[in-house]
Amino acid sequence: METSSKRSVQLLVMIAKQRGIKNIVFSPGSRNAPLVIGFKSDTYFNCLNIPDERAAAFFALGMMQHLKEPVAICCTSGSAAVNYYPAIAEAFYQKLPLVVFTADRPLAWIDQADGQTIRQQNVFQNHVKLSANLMEDDDGEALWYNKRAINEAFDAAVWPEFGPVHLNLPFREPLYQTTNNAVAAPKPIRTTTAKSELNPFALRRLADTWNGSPRKMVILGQMLPNHNLDPLVAQLTADPSVMVFTESTSNVQTPGMFQCIDRLLNTLDAEAQSGLKPDILLTMGGAVISKKIKAFLRQHHQTAHWHVQPALPHPDTYQLLTEQILAHPEDFLAQFTPLIQPKASTYKEFLLDTDAKSDVGHQKFANHAPWSDWKVYHHLLPLLPDDMALQSANSSVIRYLQLFKSGRNVPHYCNRGTSGIDGSTSTAAGFCYASQKQTLLITGDVSFFYDSNGLYHKYLDKNFKILLINNGGGGIFRIIDGPKDSIHLEEYFEAAQNLSAAPLATAFGLNYLSADNEADYLQLLPKFFAPQNRPVLMEVFTPQKQNASVLKQYFTELKNEY
Repeated sequence: METSSKRSVQLLVMIAKQRGIKNIVFSPGSRNAPLVIGFKSDTYFNCLNIPDERAAAFFALGMMQHLKEPVAICCTSGSAAVNYYPAIAEAFYQKLPLVVFTADRPLAWIDQADGQTIRQQNVFQNHVKLSANLMEDDDGEALWYNKRAINEAFDAAVWPEFGPVHLNLPFREPLYQTTNNAVAAPKPIRTTTAKSELNPFALRRLADTWNGSPRKMVILGQMLPNHNLDPLVAQLTADPSVMVFTESTSNVQTPGMFQCIDRLLNTLDAEAQSGLKPDILLTMGGAVISKKIKAFLRQHHQTAHWHVQPALPHPDTYQLLTEQILAHPEDFLAQFTPLIQPKASTYKEFLLDTDAKSDVGHQKFANHAPWSDWKVYHHLLPLLPDDMALQSANSSVIRYLQLFKSGRNVPHYCNRGTSGIDGSTSTAAGFCYASQKQTLLITGDVSFFYDSNGLYHKYLDKNFKILLINNGGGGIFRIIDGPKDSIHLEEYFEAAQNLSAAPLATAFGLNYLSADNEADYLQLLPKFFAPQNRPVLMEVFTPQKQNASVLKQYFTELKNEY
């Protein structure tokens, strides 16, 4: 089959195939025509086309969350490229192997008032692991350089940990010429890696310190599901001297964990909180949602903090960092847990009682709570099928979810790398497309309308379900301190609105359901979760000004249990 006449494109396509990069998400344009022609010439590649570059990049991000392998995105020159930036930043902090191909004008034409021409070289350099600008020439040393740069970029995307990389490709016209005479396939450059083996003396030192301490706290941040971790974490939770705190985005399920961090800390007075202070804090994974645990730990500077991550730099989230352990969490725990011993301690005991009382207070509140955002989650979460994946938007959605114990191993994904509202719908759609499994996106109205272009393509799977909580604006700003007391709350922070998503559902071919009260909501939930012939959007209207007071009352009643 004919391919692009540009030899560097031929080389890129061959090396991508050698490296197993199969999925390419294009956005329409002309300058990237050689790349479209090149990748479409080989049936090995699964090529998609999503018009909005921002949506396309987040769609690829969702695919990677399921596939756990690189996915490439490819666009034309100019502003198309910088529309990728929000998803690239998210991939950088979420540690996902996004491979970015941006077509460009020849270097001589940059800043010369030519069409669709901006300064693309290294434009993402602050949020990619590697950025390379390929040479325009198509022979000799230029071809050798391009081969090397392509291989280095593909290596950087996956080792020693995942992350985004950027290849900028300047093309001269003509752009659409094809040929049957491709360059010879390059010899593959293979990268051989070894499993992380910690220094045995350092490992023994850590184990001795751990075994000598009666108060250890473990916090698991955001991680992709990894069932190898569950039994290793279970060895930690079985120790009475260890508290293991997790969030729904940690994707670890094992008995003895403390799942609802803010709910727990809210019930403890200052004296009780002082009993939580650990001698050693061990952290693994990425972003932690709870602001309360961050604020609490930043007050205790005598605590030693060990963080586990395969590459530097390590974040000093709690201003306590004392030990950087260069390993993947499962590799570290596999070597560490055989050396540690449970230690008699009352450290965890009082919090177990607090957690049980918190569950009682939580259920008491559910019995009389009025129709509100809180009640939407209360009824929804117990009904999630075991084979469903949960995607959530940011702001109030992800915070509400931390107040409820799932009780089941339903994987949970959220763009907590940058914690932005952009791209939640696109990410969830990409995940559903790649996994072909039931995927539920819980989103708010601001996030949903902001990313409505995430529905503007032909890859929405019938297993995709969207629960849109429409509370008339950014509800988070009625909850957090500061904006809720401002005279500018509704217009400039909350961005109050009275829109409905029904016309969008019609435009993009989604089944549509709606409810504005508890009885209708409960009646529609079984239909919402039932198999559908196409994606379904359920819009739930809740009282804009009452939601914050219901949540405040919830925390007040939990505290009164003590």
